[in-house]
Amino acid sequence: MSIEPIGAGNQSVSTAVKPAETAPTWTPGNVKNPLEDAPAPKEARAAQKIAPPVTSTLEFSIDPDSGRAVVKIFDTATRKLVRQMPMDEMLLWLNRSTS
Repeated sequence: MSIEPIGAGNQSVSTAVKPAETAPTWTPGNVKNPLEDAPAPKEARAAQKIAPPVTSTLEFSIDPDSGRAVVKIFDTATRKLVRQMPMDEMLLWLNRSTS
């Protein structure tokens, strides 16, 4: 797309906008992601050997005392609690402040 002044010299205050050239058409079959076939960098492969990807499970619940939503993240392999939002300390504080 190009914008060109209409008129001559400094008298012009209007501009004309020409439409862009027609974009090439595509179909889902003719577009390829160049990163799909790219090998992973050696740093990424080394990191995966040291720390394999962790799979997590989200658990949603309602705290019975405060009525607030609680989200817990568990490690799927060990079923250990990784993180809780809000933390227990915050829920205790919220429960005391609403009583």
